[in-house]
Amino acid sequence: MKILSLVALSLVLQACGQPEASHPAGEEAAQAPLAQDVAPAEVPVAAPAEVALPLVKPADWDAMSYNKAHGAAGAIPSGYMEKINAEGGDTGHLGKHLPYVAKVEGYQVPEGKLALMFGDDSAGNAQHPNAPEGTESYENGHFFDLITVRPSVEGAPDATVTTFNGWPAVGEGATGQYAVLGGGDIAEKGGRNTVYLVDLPDGAKSGDVVRVTGHCRYHGEYVDFITVP
Repeated sequence: MKILSLVALSLVLQACGQPEASHPAGEEAAQAPLAQDVAPAEVPVAAPAEVALPLVKPADWDAMSYNKAHGAAGAIPSGYMEKINAEGGDTGHLGKHLPYVAKVEGYQVPEGKLALMFGDDSAGNAQHPNAPEGTESYENGHFFDLITVRPSVEGAPDATVTTFNGWPAVGEGATGQYAVLGGGDIAEKGGRNTVYLVDLPDGAKSGDVVRVTGHCRYHGEYVDFITVP
């Protein structure tokens, strides 16, 4: 039986507004722009600030193909796109950043929260590691610092924005929490057992499809649709 243990040292309960626009991204240490919602029929364009996000999960949704186009349009640093486009990059780099529902048993996820991890090894993807600030190659820390959850519906429904400003623990001003898959030390396995507890939109229930947009502090923005357990 897997156990999920909370490790957050601080959780500030506050309304989830637009976070500050400072998000170092990739080896270039450039900000990965937040994409804008557009009609489902539109596709990503070259201007990063205008990258399209589908409002509703398309019937032929392909997370790998979409995120390659999304990244090429500016959502992922160009240096990292080279790794994604290289041999093994789909699972070793792109898939490593795709969200999925943490497979926890014997633990009740707090009401109104969604337990997410990145890089589903059961799907053949590499697991996403995490690192604190000051780590070699990751001076600013390596973790997802902003995760948006939006109902997969037309129109302009309320979405949640959950922020993380440090790892292995969040600091003052963050709205997210961490947990550990299986319990134990969150730093083991390079932080690959880290679970991100993020806010669900009001009214979200089991079986609902939501669009998850996650911003990795060094490697840009990634999008996928998941079903609320």
